[in-house]
Amino acid sequence: MLTKARIRQVRSLSDKTARSENGLFVAEGRKMVGEALAAGADIERIYLTGEEGAGGVDEAVRCGIVERVSDSEMERMSHLKTPSDMLAVIRMPADGGEAAFPAGELSLCLDGGEVRADTGVGFFDHMLTALAFYAGFGLDLTARGDLHVDAHHTVEDVGIVLGQALREALGDKRGIRRFGSACIPMDEALCRTVLDFSGRPFLVFEADMPQETVGSYDACLTEEFMRAVAVNGGITLHMKAIYGKNAHHITEALFKSLGVAMREALQIEGAGVTSTKGMLE
Repeated sequence: MLTKARIRQVRSLSDKTARSENGLFVAEGRKMVGEALAAGADIERIYLTGEEGAGGVDEAVRCGIVERVSDSEMERMSHLKTPSDMLAVIRMPADGGEAAFPAGELSLCLDGGEVRADTGVGFFDHMLTALAFYAGFGLDLTARGDLHVDAHHTVEDVGIVLGQALREALGDKRGIRRFGSACIPMDEALCRTVLDFSGRPFLVFEADMPQETVGSYDACLTEEFMRAVAVNGGITLHMKAIYGKNAHHITEALFKSLGVAMREALQIEGAGVTSTKGMLE
């Protein structure tokens, strides 16, 4: 059984000052812990509520750094709204950095191809896959963020680099239709997206989420992602959840409608720029 002092200490590591003072930080989830083990991170302790079997964990068990805890103890230690079944406390390297996780990367092909998204946030990966599929994109994306805090930076940063990649891939936007729209249902939810690859970034987002989270994904992060894509992609983007009662369905309909609207807007319809000014920003 964990002491109250230990639970408080692990919980306190959500604060940057506490991480610096203790020389420790937290990684949560089997994927993140497995990658920390593979990267040779100096792990002080791994706490586990589920079964063993994640990459490297069996070896960690043999080294005596794995401790089983109850669901309630994990919930009290976790920095996530929906705790995983695995949490690692990791010693910071001597240079003060927080880990040697693999760097993120993104490859985007507007003409299609395989789709793979790996951000460490399962539901967000599912949404990115849906977006790319319905847009007709090829996408290979890996992101490594501070999920030991929450998914905010990861989701926003993916939106930033995806928007930048879109802007770079489109160049002067010669030949594209430019405008696109889609109204997509997902069970009881109905969502609409209208967009313009105008070069003038703007977001109007109206979507109330009945539930705060979908798995480990905070539903409010959808707006942050869309804003990052719009601002960095130079897109005028209007999105509205017309109705819906389930945050999962609303979010999925939003991502799918964005993909369908992008596919329409990026259709080649001529050789010139779709603008009375003869150019787009």
